Amino acid sequence: MSFIKYILIFIVFAINNIRLETIKICNQKNENLEFAYVLNLSNDNWSITDHNGLAPLPINTKLNDSLKIQRYGYKTFYLLLKEDNTIVNLKVEPIELKNVEIEISKTPIVANQISVTKKPGEENISHKEYLEIMPGVRVKTLGGPGSISTVSINGGPTSQTKVTLNGFDLSSMQTGVTDLSQLPTAFIDEARIITSGHKLMRSGSQNGVLELNTWKPNNSLSFSSNSHNSKSAYGKFSWESKLFHTSFIIGQRHDVGDFLVEWRNEKFKRENNYFNQHYGSLQLNGRINKNIFFKGLALITKQKRGVPGQVWSPSNAHHKDNLYLYASSLNWITKLGEGSLKIYLRSSDDYYNNPQYAMYNKNRLSTSSIYLSNPIARTNNYLLDFSLSLEKQSLESDTDTYKKDIITSRIKMIYKLSRAISFASSVQNNYSANFFNQTVYSLSSIYHFKNKVLNKLEFSSSTHFRHPTFNDLYWKPGGNPELEPESGKNHSVNFSSKNLDLGVVSFSIFESKTENLIQWLPIQSYWQAKNLNNAKRYGFSGSLLKKSKTFLTRVSFSLTHSHWGDDKKLLRYSPKEIANLYVEKKIVDFTLSLNSHYTGEMISMYSYPKNNIIPENVVTSLHISKKYQFQNIEPILTLSILNIFNKQHESSKGYPEPGRTVGLKITLKQKRK
Repeated sequence: MSFIKYILIFIVFAINNIRLETIKICNQKNENLEFAYVLNLSNDNWSITDHNGLAPLPINTKLNDSLKIQRYGYKTFYLLLKEDNTIVNLKVEPIELKNVEIEISKTPIVANQISVTKKPGEENISHKEYLEIMPGVRVKTLGGPGSISTVSINGGPTSQTKVTLNGFDLSSMQTGVTDLSQLPTAFIDEARIITSGHKLMRSGSQNGVLELNTWKPNNSLSFSSNSHNSKSAYGKFSWESKLFHTSFIIGQRHDVGDFLVEWRNEKFKRENNYFNQHYGSLQLNGRINKNIFFKGLALITKQKRGVPGQVWSPSNAHHKDNLYLYASSLNWITKLGEGSLKIYLRSSDDYYNNPQYAMYNKNRLSTSSIYLSNPIARTNNYLLDFSLSLEKQSLESDTDTYKKDIITSRIKMIYKLSRAISFASSVQNNYSANFFNQTVYSLSSIYHFKNKVLNKLEFSSSTHFRHPTFNDLYWKPGGNPELEPESGKNHSVNFSSKNLDLGVVSFSIFESKTENLIQWLPIQSYWQAKNLNNAKRYGFSGSLLKKSKTFLTRVSFSLTHSHWGDDKKLLRYSPKEIANLYVEKKIVDFTLSLNSHYTGEMISMYSYPKNNIIPENVVTSLHISKKYQFQNIEPILTLSILNIFNKQHESSKGYPEPGRTVGLKITLKQKRK
């Protein structure tokens, strides 16, 4: 621990380039523009926007510097920097192509989406507290820091929620879900959910897609500790050249994991719930010329954790899991639009040891893929885009090896009927020899209002599928080689307003149907994967966002009804109500944020004469941070009180969550020159 601290301190204080402020680039419809180039004319330093249109200000940028902003298909814009967090709207510059005047600026239709971004000083906030700010999002754990952590949207199964990192799929092909605990909290800076549209067409995404994005480049050092004997530290470092922007993060976390619980009128310590994590990651962005860009990401995380078991059946098992990830992309912009070539490698090692049952399992999962996408036709009214991906998956255990090759091809068309009305349609084929051959589609239409109150109205319809995972088919005991792939349909209506006095309002009405839903259910002494017919979910979700320079309020909610079968049994772990209230207030150099999350009751197990129920719960947390100003360093001190009212609650039956936790964190950020 001390060695890492010295290395991080040396890195932070030896380098003088830091970027804290950002600039946002949009078109005239306020749609985000990726790959916009921002050049500081006084020193030739530069930066590039991400898919949300955000770019850090180039290194050594000061107020009153002149910035040149370029993006192929748009008029070059010159800006005299007057304040931080500037928003720039670029005007379309039509390009002539075969005697047809087109606007290549039209961004692809992205369906209903809501995003959140971490605030300075809150980079180490837990995934659960951070992600559940968004409507309908629920993070499910098995109690305490040592457990795995999965996510669902609007009461759907976790296996139907796809999680991506910088656009790359993180789902484990062994389990079909993503364990968020393998991703360090400081590693993620931004998240958004997408609940309709063509991004939901891949296997296991019917419920929605959670898109995660990595940290913003800066130089900083952070240490934190809390009352449950948890300690963590990380450092970020970045530098730039004329060709590349490079940034890396390194850190570790140590949780003892013991906390008091009450069960059957007895109080005792929850033990064997420790969690130790070491990680390091490197990311880089490059600009080859004004139309060609390069991105890369590498990540290594190593976890050691205890497995405490259910509260009435304690365990002394332990678990080690390591994740290795490499992703890179070459992106280009031509007269037809944006294209990309992506390479992705993911491997994980998993070790499970349970001395009580003399059980030792070792698994290695490997995934490699190559992805190509490029427009193939465009006029002033439509865009036709084609993509192809080739993926290889393998699972190696002590006794067996399983392999799967997948070919995915997709054609997407965007048609612009008028300035206000757009349509998007996609057809995708998913093929794997001896496993599946599924074709799905997506249709959506968007109407852009021209008044000062309403923003967008969208109608969306799509079909979906999910093929069984390695565990579903082959896990011993309980794997079921006779499982059928899931198939489903989604329909939704999505609405959003402009920024009113009340704030920005958005909501969605949705219906989802699934045939052959795969769930694990108890059979005698073990659990087995089964197909459930006629599974349905319907309801609505929404959010209200109101912000000013000193105050921010976000209210989100989801009301969902879920059932399956002819007798309409309620789906397990599908709460009817999910709601969240987030309030943030700035007072001079202080920032106060209060976050309260409500989860309605849900069924954990079917039983007779009554089902086992997890009761509703409300968990409230408070963060108070204070910024200090020195010549070159900006310290941020943060006090956190999680679960203020010390409510004992569960997200999984038999796995109590920790009670009140008080934590202190100090972050040192180097000021921008």
